[in-house]
Amino acid sequence: MQKLRHRQEVNKLLYIIMLGIFASINIFAQNEPLTPQQLDSITLMADEDELYANEHINWHRLFDVFINSQNKLINHTMVNLNVGISSPSLPDKLNMEPLPTSNYFNFEYGFVRLDSAYRYNRLRSYSGEFAFIEQNTNDYGVFSSKNKVYANHFLWGAGLRSGYGTRLFDDSEMELYWLHSSAFVWTYSDYDQYSEHPFFEAFDQEYKFGNRGAATIEYRVNNCFLIDLTYEHTNYYSGMEYGKWIGTWFIDFALQRWIDLLDPLFIKDLGYTYPFVKFFYKNAISIILSEARLIKQYFPFKSDYSLLDRRLGVGIRFIF
Repeated sequence: MQKLRHRQEVNKLLYIIMLGIFASINIFAQNEPLTPQQLDSITLMADEDELYANEHINWHRLFDVFINSQNKLINHTMVNLNVGISSPSLPDKLNMEPLPTSNYFNFEYGFVRLDSAYRYNRLRSYSGEFAFIEQNTNDYGVFSSKNKVYANHFLWGAGLRSGYGTRLFDDSEMELYWLHSSAFVWTYSDYDQYSEHPFFEAFDQEYKFGNRGAATIEYRVNNCFLIDLTYEHTNYYSGMEYGKWIGTWFIDFALQRWIDLLDPLFIKDLGYTYPFVKFFYKNAISIILSEARLIKQYFPFKSDYSLLDRRLGVGIRFIF
């Protein structure tokens, strides 16, 4: 039954991802590429004109723009508070009842870099780094009285977040950001009543390393206040194999970063809808690989299981 439920969850998730991608493609197909007048109106990317000078890609100039793109952004200090629900998943082969749903409370501190002016009068680049601490438990909160099995996690880590924002209205500070983030995570877990099961010998009262990905839609209310909705997925490794981990990290890095290199070209062709393309692509890759690594933690390499934690949360962010 658990195996069937897990497959149904994965199928639903993949269906939602593909539906979003196909819906976006339909929108993109109706979108006109940016006109020469719109390209001329650029403020921060004026030095990229050589990229659009002819039909041939100037790869040297493209790499130069990619390497120096962060120099054109303004740095802001950021704090973020995020709360939500967490639903851990166990490998099907264990034939165990699922772990209880729990609450999580997350605090972030870091930096956000934003364009000082809009690209093509509407787009704004977003990137940043953050460190966080987090408590994940069902000892109290919404789910405290519904479970006899207790799960407690203390987590900390650091990561990167990037994407693009779109201005909702002319002459307005209201913006919507479409973001992807990745992070390294360390956790200390304590499972009451599950600790004697062989699966939890690798996790219970142990420090473990993991990788987290997150899809975030963030609404900027004014200059310093933002609210967000986030779906996160974290894989905790039952054992560390450095060679295989480096291989999986390189695969993730290549799949996630190549699109960043080609940002100027995609913006030229897709115009204002490019933020949605990038959002769906990066997060679809991240979610699919995370689901695959529930069974093989170093997928595509042969390896043991991981513990996968899916979570949905809301947050408020302040930038200064």
